[in-house]
Amino acid sequence: MPLGFIIFFIVMGIVAIAVFAYTFMMMFGTKTRSKMLARQMKSLRGMTDISKEDMESMMENLSEVSIKSRKKILEENEDDLKDIADANARINKDAVRETSKAIKDGFTSSSTYCKYCGSAIDSDSIYCNKCGKKLN
Repeated sequence: MPLGFIIFFIVMGIVAIAVFAYTFMMMFGTKTRSKMLARQMKSLRGMTDISKEDMESMMENLSEVSIKSRKKILEENEDDLKDIADANARINKDAVRETSKAIKDGFTSSSTYCKYCGSAIDSDSIYCNKCGKKLN
């Protein structure tokens, strides 16, 4: 038999004996098991600390990116946002005008008005003809 095969089988035998001894010590050796568990706990604590620091760093970066991206979106769409705000203001202004007119007219006439948009409606209406909302 060549010398390489003999050395290979000797090394494999030593490895097999070491694995068997380790397994035997882990099954029956309380002290060995407690040492291994202590090492694992220490390793887990270290990983937890690192993870906590990583999470804090990611949260800081995320909040910074979120603020910057929101600012960029607002700056890029400033004109559109102003147009939308103006349109909302006009709509609200008209609704307030109609509601106040309806309230004023309601004290002097027997007409019925929508409580949402202020337009005149039939007294037996279930839905408003203008805004479409249910009245009762």
